[in-house]
Amino acid sequence: MGTNVKQGSSAVLLLIAITAVAIGGCGGGGSTTSTSGGGGSADVAAAKRLLTPYTGQYNPAFAVDEPLKERPSSSIKVSMLQLASPIGGLVTELGAAAAKTAGVNFTAVKAGASASTAQAAAETVVTQQPDGLILPPFEPSVIANQLQELNENGTFIVGNGTIDGEKYGISATLDPRAEYERIGKVFAAWAVAKHGAETDALLVEHPELSLSPVLKQSFEAELTKLCPACKASSLPIPAEELSATPNKVVSELQANPGINQILAISDFTAGLPAALDAAGLEVGTFVFPGEPQTFEYIKNGEIEGAFATGLATEFYTSMDMVLRSVQGMELTKGEKTGIQPAQILTERDITFDPKYGWEPEPNFVETFEKLWHVK
Repeated sequence: MGTNVKQGSSAVLLLIAITAVAIGGCGGGGSTTSTSGGGGSADVAAAKRLLTPYTGQYNPAFAVDEPLKERPSSSIKVSMLQLASPIGGLVTELGAAAAKTAGVNFTAVKAGASASTAQAAAETVVTQQPDGLILPPFEPSVIANQLQELNENGTFIVGNGTIDGEKYGISATLDPRAEYERIGKVFAAWAVAKHGAETDALLVEHPELSLSPVLKQSFEAELTKLCPACKASSLPIPAEELSATPNKVVSELQANPGINQILAISDFTAGLPAALDAAGLEVGTFVFPGEPQTFEYIKNGEIEGAFATGLATEFYTSMDMVLRSVQGMELTKGEKTGIQPAQILTERDITFDPKYGWEPEPNFVETFEKLWHVK
């Protein structure tokens, strides 16, 4: 079972690992697309088997299981692009906390909210000549030229939530394509395990991120596999319309009263339980990856559950990957795979203080201190 992380021990309140930043060319939103299969019954048993590895335990194993050769040099320079959103500052603090634990130099550069400001920020990183760059969930095509230049200059680039990052010079990825394929399958399995052949699910998605179609396609494929007769629809909501999500979801449910399951990235859930209650709607919500507000909702029975991952662990792991590259070491098996430990959390699992978030391993900071020879 995972545990919570307090601010004094490692970093900050844990918010979601995935956040959308509208950088040029973002689509509109509000329309839905639907898919439904042909006939047949639901394989509820198969759906439950798919959920079992994440129920009451996290899976896969912790990604970092081998110490560095030596304590990191204080001359190592690590940069991070900071997203132009509330989560951006928090993620940057996590990167800074990991750097402080390792005893290396850390610089965050604000990327802004447009293609031009993101490119200017990336140009600044190029001039810094860092040993490593940690890239939070970010559309890499926006800064493709700068990423290629950094890669050619020997900077080890860790992408978090990037799809096909190798095309852009990204050295390694945490939460790669396979992660969002996994999430899509878990979403489908959750709905079918709960509703069987009566499943009519609504997937609320970020249309502007390259990870969104990967998750959606995986969800739809798994749903069809588990239940050919089940229904699914999607509601794309761009980042700039995030605050309107509760009203948009309510409108969608009112227009389609057969929908009995909401599935979403957890930044869509702020205010959603209250909006559903005010509209007299009782539709369960299951999310990825979970954050303090979501965990509070789950604890109060307002949201069914979350397929949770630990954000602080993710960014400490990103730092570890940079440090290993600097020391000429191979990444661990878990780091090469890029799939982070995840666990399904429901009301009975929220035994920790929701405001401190969730992490898969207790005392993970102390674990990294030992692996990095700093304690």
